[in-house]
Amino acid sequence: MDDHLKQVADRVTSAFMNYRIWRIYTEPGDRAKYLEVLRKYNSFFLTGLQAHFLATIIPLYGLYERRPDGISLTRLIEALPSEQLRREMQATLGEAKASGEKSRPSATRCSPIYQTLTSKRSSPRLSFRRITSSG
Repeated sequence: MDDHLKQVADRVTSAFMNYRIWRIYTEPGDRAKYLEVLRKYNSFFLTGLQAHFLATIIPLYGLYERRPDGISLTRLIEALPSEQLRREMQATLGEAKASGEKSRPSATRCSPIYQTLTSKRSSPRLSFRRITSSG
């Protein structure tokens, strides 16, 4: 369980660090501090903007994957030593899932990206239209 907990924590930490970088690019208050550098290396930071956004979303999305060999919150809960603690964590996870139902279309669009990035075998080509469509 300790190894699984560390892997989940590493995912969350990585996502948070990439989120902070992404916010520097997008938050007016943070952006103003680095504006001169951002302008000087414009193409680098434009590319980084998308990369850091994806590096935030993909690890967090992976915490909800259903693969039995994945690093997910569900597997972490299953590894808990106490039945009472498992029930409490499942209830908390259920509440989080229920509150996130309104973001289901976004999660559906993330799925092909996540599957392609984490697949050990060749995946079908991603369609930009499929990822960005609202349905």
